[in-house]
Amino acid sequence: MQEIIAHLINQAYQVYQGKLIPEISKPVNISYYLEFGGFQLSYNWYGRTRIAKELVGKLKVYRKIIHLDTRFAYHLAKLTSSDNNYYLEYNLTRLIHTIAHEVAHCVISDYGLLLVEEHSEAHEKLTEEIEKFLGNTEEVQELVRLQENNRKTRKLR
Repeated sequence: MQEIIAHLINQAYQVYQGKLIPEISKPVNISYYLEFGGFQLSYNWYGRTRIAKELVGKLKVYRKIIHLDTRFAYHLAKLTSSDNNYYLEYNLTRLIHTIAHEVAHCVISDYGLLLVEEHSEAHEKLTEEIEKFLGNTEEVQELVRLQENNRKTRKLR
């Protein structure tokens, strides 16, 4: 599962990199890949992006790491809880939206825009575009198929 999430994150990032502000030929804080930092339990967020700059001599290297809430993994694995609604909001639709939202943060940060500007109307529009893109990928279609097959298998038992 980690591999497909990392692949989706980077696929969307590569497609939308450089498209936000086309008149800027070289974004200032560009990364060439995004790291998927894995799943972490949080009560405050569905996903988060950590952006760091490291100096290697005079060269600046930007790292962008996306984490997702652990409950997405629980939901995808169909783990159950005594409270059946516990994971309800951590469904595949919310996962795709969260990935799109976090990738949009990374694309916006390529241009050095302030964090307060990141939840702007432009951020929401970019999130929607990336979400539509992701929804049409083979990877997301496969996740949908796997989720449907899992439901059918559970009903047969």
